[in-house]
Amino acid sequence: MCVSALETIGRLSQVDMNEDVICSHLDDVVYEQLIALLMLHDIQIIVAALEALYQLSELGDVTTTRIAQVSAAVSEYQSDEVLSCQSVFVVHRFTMLSAHVL
Repeated sequence: MCVSALETIGRLSQVDMNEDVICSHLDDVVYEQLIALLMLHDIQIIVAALEALYQLSELGDVTTTRIAQVSAAVSEYQSDEVLSCQSVFVVHRFTMLSAHVL
């Protein structure tokens, strides 16, 4: 995914009419890819992915539950990663997002 695609997901999430479609049709693979993008060493992509996840979480219980389920699986992978300066930032932002989701 590129930054513009991530921004599009965020913008679509902000339109109330899209809520039902996003909640029922957005595949778990999309959530997994959004979470996986947080591991990259590109700050622009990380910020865009965090924003998209935040906007999705604003839709309610369905999306927040799916984000939480995917993030639980990813947290095992995170524990094996070596923390660099960027990954510390990502973990901090992701923790803030997770607190909002849960």
